Amino acid sequence: MSRKTTQVGNPSERSKLLMLLAKKNMQWTIKGDSTNLESKRIMAVLSTGQAETDETALTETLPIGVTSTTVSELQSHEAMNESGKSDLTETSEATMFSVAPVPKQGLAPDTSDKSDFSDDDSVKDPDFLVPKDDMPPSDVTTDDTDIDDDNNVVIPKKRKTNSATEIVQKGRKRVRHEEKWKKTKAKLLKAHGKSYTSFGKSTSIVLAKEIGPVCENKCRLKCYQNMKDEDRTHIFQSFYALGSTERQHSFISSSIEEIHPKYEYKRENSKRIPNNAFFLHTRDNVRVRVCKTFFKNTLSITDRPIRTILTKKSSYVFQDNRGRHGNHKTVPEEIKQSIRNHIDKIPRIESHYCRADSKKTYIEGGKTIRDLHRDYLEECRENKKTPGNYVMYSRIFNEEYNMAFFVPKKDQCELCTSYQHAEDEAKAKMQENYETHLMEKELSRQEKTTDKNGESTVAVYDLQAVLPCPIGQTSPFYYVSKLAVYNFTICNIKNNEVHCYTWHEGEAHRGAIEIGSCVLSYLSLLNNKSTAPEDVIFYSDNCAGQQKNQFIIGMYLYAIQKFPNIRSISHKYLITGHTQNEGDAAHSIIERQVARARKAGPIYLPDQYYTLIRTAKKTGDPYIVHELCHKDFIDIKQLTKDQGIQIKIPLKDIKILKVIKEEPNTVYYKTSFGFPEYDEITVSKRTRSQNVKAKPAYHTKVGITDSKKRGLLSLIEKNCVPQCYNNFYSSL
Repeated sequence: MSRKTTQVGNPSERSKLLMLLAKKNMQWTIKGDSTNLESKRIMAVLSTGQAETDETALTETLPIGVTSTTVSELQSHEAMNESGKSDLTETSEATMFSVAPVPKQGLAPDTSDKSDFSDDDSVKDPDFLVPKDDMPPSDVTTDDTDIDDDNNVVIPKKRKTNSATEIVQKGRKRVRHEEKWKKTKAKLLKAHGKSYTSFGKSTSIVLAKEIGPVCENKCRLKCYQNMKDEDRTHIFQSFYALGSTERQHSFISSSIEEIHPKYEYKRENSKRIPNNAFFLHTRDNVRVRVCKTFFKNTLSITDRPIRTILTKKSSYVFQDNRGRHGNHKTVPEEIKQSIRNHIDKIPRIESHYCRADSKKTYIEGGKTIRDLHRDYLEECRENKKTPGNYVMYSRIFNEEYNMAFFVPKKDQCELCTSYQHAEDEAKAKMQENYETHLMEKELSRQEKTTDKNGESTVAVYDLQAVLPCPIGQTSPFYYVSKLAVYNFTICNIKNNEVHCYTWHEGEAHRGAIEIGSCVLSYLSLLNNKSTAPEDVIFYSDNCAGQQKNQFIIGMYLYAIQKFPNIRSISHKYLITGHTQNEGDAAHSIIERQVARARKAGPIYLPDQYYTLIRTAKKTGDPYIVHELCHKDFIDIKQLTKDQGIQIKIPLKDIKILKVIKEEPNTVYYKTSFGFPEYDEITVSKRTRSQNVKAKPAYHTKVGITDSKKRGLLSLIEKNCVPQCYNNFYSSL
């Protein structure tokens, strides 16, 4: 039989250990002589400071790993008035150990979908990870553990297991944490003898337990002489450090013995019960008999727990059976399993575009949970089986399955969709291209993971979907072409810093000039922050009009010559149809912020969007917003021409391109992520002049079309948009 032995030094540390055992609410299964076995364990802790636990006697696995917290922290959750406050004892001020339980065998780790991302934009993808700061507030440490924020206690996550498949699944709804309920915390405070707020028909403040006075001088046992105040304090603290009713009752039971006199005279069939003697142990492990009054006052208890223990002592296994009568109304497991079987029959849809590493699955969006339950009822009627009600169906759907209704917001991968819908003969012809496509997808993600763990600065950039302005709830807004507001994000995937470059279509367009100007501005910021030359790696999609063109390459060649702390620039293009990246996470958070704002009222100006973007992120560093006007954009087309750059290879096949400071006329490139070496091409034979200067792209606002302007002004005429915004829309 294996045992765990923990050596504890002084009395306060013994109290900590007892509080440790109580904190995790360990249930003890008593074998053999339950009273003697439990007595030996508790007395060993109280007297010698060495706690010995039988691993095989525990119904739950004893935990390993230690963190620290204090019982007094729980009191911060109780609203106590001055009369209810009490000084904390030495034990409550001392550090209490809490532990991280070992996960039960046979259970796989939880897979959590805790990211603040769009419900329709996820896919099973183990190679794609989202920055921790982009996730909503969470108390996640590992897949198998969680954190109790209030008590700093490591606790195991709750798991939902499908009994049919034995696959651990995380529900899409929030899992309740009973250990964080106020009622549970109040019970814990009560068990530790601290002040708490009672729960019941009426709430009241219950004061903390205190040691009562010693017995009177008439006591024939002279308890006040045989037991010092220091010993009483130590016993009091150790008793409430046990932290559970079961263990405290076990302690009381071990301290009471029946008195069987050598000679006793009583009538036949007498119902008189034997008297009892009470004992306490000093810190020197001296067993001292005390009177009942002294015993109760030292432990600050009443007659009730003593009567309960004496009544049930013959069969009592030191377990609190309140609420454990087993007569609760339950749904038969057969009905629950029939619900799971019906949900498992629903076809899943895979979402190609994801904004997180997610295990979420999707079903067709044409039905609701209520519709699915109606289908389930019909199936049960046909099979003449007893169905479960809607509440049980909804609970299992939401808690045991991480499932959502599919509503696509982006185009899916054209090649993958064509291959899946093709007939057998057409599939055979597409097989090679399809396999190459999937291989490049995996290689591109592996490349990004490798770069993220390297020394270079790695960033992804993308232009968010257009934000329309103005928007409102009245019908005239739906029949007017709106002003387009642009948000171009650059996300550093190593430190999770996000820069948002914003402007509207009245100031500039959204082509290569605008994208190149934003990237050049970002490179200037990196150059100013860096203290030594560094390599920069960008990731993006394959949009030819914005970033996969010769003008962006010309901008890169200009940047490595202009900025001394930029040694090289690499641009890696993600595979078409699979361009999910960390920038999408920022876009999703911004979209949700905008959706919340639209519920509160209309959005009349682009400036309102800029404010929403600044305040969108609730945890971590906020997004850095750069508000741009027409004067901030550089004519990178003219810049490329001034450098004499000519690209004579098809850019659509390029997967990676790279420029370095030492070779300003050469561009290195790869047409596959699997190629080990770069090809190179000379893009200019001119001697690069340091006098090449970037020129502004626009001297005035580009403006909007007359028809769009008339439509926007009509909203002001109809008072759908307040008159105070007339100057802004008139100047477009």
